[in-house]
Amino acid sequence: MFVCGFCGCQALQPFSTSMRDKISSARQWTGNGLSALGRGAAREAKSCFARASDELPNDPRILANLARAHYQQGEYPQAVSVMSQAVELAGGAADLQVELGNYLLATGQPEKARQLAASAIKSNHRSASAWLLSGRSRSASRDWSGALSDYQRALGIEHEREDIQMEVVEAYRQLNQPLRALSAVEQILQRHPVDRQPEVAILAKSDALVELKQLDPAIEILEIASRRKDVSGTLWTKLADAQVRAGRLDQARTTLAKAQEKYPGDATITNFVSELGSQTPRVAFADGTTPK
Repeated sequence: MFVCGFCGCQALQPFSTSMRDKISSARQWTGNGLSALGRGAAREAKSCFARASDELPNDPRILANLARAHYQQGEYPQAVSVMSQAVELAGGAADLQVELGNYLLATGQPEKARQLAASAIKSNHRSASAWLLSGRSRSASRDWSGALSDYQRALGIEHEREDIQMEVVEAYRQLNQPLRALSAVEQILQRHPVDRQPEVAILAKSDALVELKQLDPAIEILEIASRRKDVSGTLWTKLADAQVRAGRLDQARTTLAKAQEKYPGDATITNFVSELGSQTPRVAFADGTTPK
């Protein structure tokens, strides 16, 4: 019995050592991959996660990281395929289902994304991210009322999340409720110093004000934001848009001239300048109207 017991331990030892080595190697490659992913080196990260997966091919979290690297590189079909494997191996983990659903949305498959959201919600009814995915899938199908309901459920769980709040703002706008959109976006903006307010929220506020025909306040907030160094050419175009609507064509041309200096080669700005250079500008706005 003693000999057999000893032989048994000897027989298990190589397997145990091998597994420890694989786990250690996979952990090291995963750490390297996460570091690379954090600094935007998706190609390097993908190679690291692939090496980690070679060591532990049935580890769903390693596969999820590999899928994220594919996604960051814009390799959406590969990201969907690998994340699908991760979801299956993880037994349908709610967080991975949500992530897969977001990948499916990016590839134009809102119905499949909605199914995953429903499955994730069934697993974890308090998952704000699952409700958010459900809302975004409805938004992609132009079901704005259903989307708003989902976003509000998500916001009831994590009321501080600005990504959810911005979806609520957009849903109100799409439902032709600019006053509600304005109220919702103000809740975001008031949390930040004026010089650090998110550009996306500033643009949403200006859109709501324009829709409410409050052109002077819209121009004012855009002019203030345009003094910052960290805003995009889109904000300058929105400013010119509002100035044209208010009949301030000279101001709009000045705005666009400054924008061209700041963002040379920006096609949207160049096209806007071309339109304003004619006597009958044909610039189309969000509501389908054109400047008079």
